[in-house]
Amino acid sequence: MRPDDPHVHIHHKANAIGSGHSPEDKAFLSAVVDAIGGSKAILITGPGVAKTALVKHIARYAPTMMAHVAGIETVDHPTDGVLLAHARAYFKAADLMTAQK
Repeated sequence: MRPDDPHVHIHHKANAIGSGHSPEDKAFLSAVVDAIGGSKAILITGPGVAKTALVKHIARYAPTMMAHVAGIETVDHPTDGVLLAHARAYFKAADLMTAQK
């Protein structure tokens, strides 16, 4: 999923009220939660605090989904191919460390 307004750096301005950061897009976070809702294992990746915002949103609005979050990894603006390779490597390693039934 891609946000309607892509990542833009917002800098704090002198003598301005507030942090200078744009507020979280709750509609986008809800759409992400809806899209991944049926997943058995979820790897959350992203730059900076983007991934943390999603985790907090899940914990608040879909707490039962937290049991499916396998990991949270910092990945700074990867291409789709790099992200896919990272997820495959992560889940392959996680599978080797999980007890087999």
